[in-house]
Amino acid sequence: KFEEGVEDILQTIAKQNGYETMEEGKILPIYFEGHQGIGFPVKVTVTLEEGVLNGGSDLYVYHQMPSGEIEPLGKAEYSTYENGTVETISFYTTGFSSFFTAASELNTELDAGEADDLLLTTGMDEAQSPGAIPTVVWIVVAAVLVVAAGTLAILLVRKKKAQP
Repeated sequence: KFEEGVEDILQTIAKQNGYETMEEGKILPIYFEGHQGIGFPVKVTVTLEEGVLNGGSDLYVYHQMPSGEIEPLGKAEYSTYENGTVETISFYTTGFSSFFTAASELNTELDAGEADDLLLTTGMDEAQSPGAIPTVVWIVVAAVLVVAAGTLAILLVRKKKAQP
């Protein structure tokens, strides 16, 4: 799923890197709603449907920043289905928004005029979704709370058993 206007940016990047299509460059968006920095690196693993993205070569991941800049995250780890298409992609990031994959390291710098035109169509700016908390953060918080509640329950049961 693309945020509004992001497909145009990715198509432009594909062309300037010698790919006729995004598919040829293995450029696939990975969308998280909102933009949220978390301040420390976390490993993200995304599961793809079978047949969406071909494996067989390196995959690089890029982070679409709220400002419209693109941050290279380096080579991703991935696993494949039996047919050779990518099943999971894993990479490290310190923030969430939109990401995309590529078959190679890309030149993501756009011409100044072209970048301004494309960013105007995306409507991206620093204020986009300022209070959004990504689902991953909620999952981590919930897991910590479950572990804490379980530990507390075990301690209470042991304390009751220890009393005469």
